[in-house]
Amino acid sequence: MLKGYMIPWNLAPILKALFNKYGDISKESELSSPKLKGIVFFYLCWVVNRMCKTIVAHVSENDIRCWFYIVKAVQDMGFNVNFAVDRFKRVGQAYIGFQTKKRDSDILVDLDETKKIL
Repeated sequence: MLKGYMIPWNLAPILKALFNKYGDISKESELSSPKLKGIVFFYLCWVVNRMCKTIVAHVSENDIRCWFYIVKAVQDMGFNVNFAVDRFKRVGQAYIGFQTKKRDSDILVDLDETKKIL
């Protein structure tokens, strides 16, 4: 239990870091139940953990979609998650850049193979 919230031990350091850096990001939320806030904090910490630990080459379109919806839902519940939105934007930009380079590389390989055939 951390700050009155039930949070898994592997996500507790993330929640602690969030409170230390940003304070109580849920203070403007209309959620009054600590249990509900705990669930929201669980999902937020899970997303932050995944965004920070996943290598760009291993990020999937599904990851991007899932992270977006969770961050947006937490924000819509009144939590101040501008830091997570900013992080999501950086991860999204890195993902798009990586996918673009990967596709460019695949196109060049296809062109090289076509030249060998001709």
